[in-house]
Amino acid sequence: DIDDFVKLFQFGIREYKDDFFAARFEDPLMSPHFIHLPMVRASVYTISLFKNSALDYTFSSGPLKAQPCMILFRSPFHLYTVRRGTEIKGYNLLFTEAFIGYAFQNSYFHRDFPYFWSEKNFYVLEEKDEAVLTDICERIIAAQGNPSSYTKEIIGSLLRLFLFEFNRIVALPRANENTVVNQSLLEQFFVIVNNSQPVIRTVESVAAKINVTPDYLWELIKKLTGQTPSEIINQRVLIEAKALLLQERLS
Repeated sequence: DIDDFVKLFQFGIREYKDDFFAARFEDPLMSPHFIHLPMVRASVYTISLFKNSALDYTFSSGPLKAQPCMILFRSPFHLYTVRRGTEIKGYNLLFTEAFIGYAFQNSYFHRDFPYFWSEKNFYVLEEKDEAVLTDICERIIAAQGNPSSYTKEIIGSLLRLFLFEFNRIVALPRANENTVVNQSLLEQFFVIVNNSQPVIRTVESVAAKINVTPDYLWELIKKLTGQTPSEIINQRVLIEAKALLLQERLS
């Protein structure tokens, strides 16, 4: 959970106890103190907006060095190593699957924000666009620091704003509207494929878990995402295989 993640990265005291956590990296009370983490598989979703080049990552797809105006997305199935050089500057937003269910209950989280599960999970922004997202991060931190009975609703709304602003900035095509039933099946599909251990390898296995036929699931996923369920499953299998190879090299 978030507390485990905060402890792993040696953040400061986490006063706001919920399924969401936001911090400025350079805040003396929140700055992470780790030097090198050889293997990380977080159980939370993470958005990092960097203002310097203090961190070096290694994902299954290869090395990645943080840089100013870079945004990095991670989901629970990403496996990576990270090393800190200088003090980190920027923002970190953490949230759980439960928070997604709360904040995005009327939207298609797994469809609208696919970069959380992609190997292309980082983008370098222009300064003017980075400033827009920085402002939202500051508003999230302000809401977190002034808790009330409305805090969770405010943070959920700001997180949605953050992600849709990012989609606008990178010109991500807007997905078509679909029925509530199809939305539910789509999200169930992504949750099962991305979070199952051991990794789900067949369309039939997923279809059985959500009580639909493989043919129906194939047509639905193809219609809503433009990819077949087999293609999406194979992407997850490939990422997991690369992650295991990385783990073997580091052990």
